[in-house]
Amino acid sequence: MIYYFKYNKNTPFNINDYLNILPNNILEDLKLKKTEFGKISKVIGYVLLLQALKDLNIKTLPILEYNQYGKPFLKNIPNLYFNISHTNDEDNLYLVLVIDNEEVGIDIELIKTRKDSLIRYCTNDLEYQSIINSHNKDKEFTRLWTKKESYLKCIGTGITKDLKNCLSNINYTFEEEIKDNLIITVCKKIDIEK
Repeated sequence: MIYYFKYNKNTPFNINDYLNILPNNILEDLKLKKTEFGKISKVIGYVLLLQALKDLNIKTLPILEYNQYGKPFLKNIPNLYFNISHTNDEDNLYLVLVIDNEEVGIDIELIKTRKDSLIRYCTNDLEYQSIINSHNKDKEFTRLWTKKESYLKCIGTGITKDLKNCLSNINYTFEEEIKDNLIITVCKKIDIEK
């Protein structure tokens, strides 16, 4: 299941209304966030997780822990996995959460122009040629980027692997949705035993 939330300054949302339901580790993380969007994304992410658990009829409050790369997991709810991503422009914060019974990763990005140096840094030669030869370079790069990031989040490493070749020889499936000027990509491992 995928949950989507769009926040802007006109959205009726007050962090203080949610402080009493946040676990201590989320409250500590809030202190480290420097921007309003950073704080709000942390709170909304947790609220979306609670909603997802409620929708699955799970009444247990989640105990969140993090792997060595910072990927959150549910310590007290086995065989249930989630991932969160957010992006923003000047006026809006977009946040997505995916929850599944298998490891999962998600990324959301705005389609926008990127510097050629960034595109070269993140792509192998074949990917780069495909992007620069496409009719919509910005969209194609964003599609590839969300695919790579959702994969790296799914395997739990985040952006610590070789970005150029991270999608080579993998057994993962990707689902993509284009919403407004955003690309959302979900990655899951293909279970070949099923």
